[in-house]
Amino acid sequence: MVGRATPAQIKKALEHHGIGHMSASTCNSVINGGMAWFVAQKVYGVRDKFGVAAERGKAVETAITEYLMDRTLSVEHVIERAIEVFEAATQGADEAELETERGYIVKMVILLHKGMAEYPVPDFQPGGRQKKVLTNVEGVTAPFLGFLDVTWGID
Repeated sequence: MVGRATPAQIKKALEHHGIGHMSASTCNSVINGGMAWFVAQKVYGVRDKFGVAAERGKAVETAITEYLMDRTLSVEHVIERAIEVFEAATQGADEAELETERGYIVKMVILLHKGMAEYPVPDFQPGGRQKKVLTNVEGVTAPFLGFLDVTWGID
């Protein structure tokens, strides 16, 4: 068949290749790398390092989670911690790209440090930090998978 695949054809192809869900990183993979990159990753198991933007997000998450557990941490300390985590994860990356992401780290931490100051200490999930969330969207063949890093008494 030439043209668009039907939802049933898409579902059959996803199931055939063991793709049971989509995630934000899967969507970003298609957007940034195109469908060929998606197929290389999902069908042929090609793996690549996380980009520096993803490492920025993980570094900010780590530092802000530490702040949520200890509100005595200053914004300066949390920024330093986020940059420390970021630097450890991105050794050897392009310096211009790293500098851009460092600027985003500072802005994100300042915003989150202030914005989350009044939040209570979060709950963590039994056996780990993240809570799995699977969401079906009408018209989308595979469900979307995401994770909550912290919760405040939410089931």
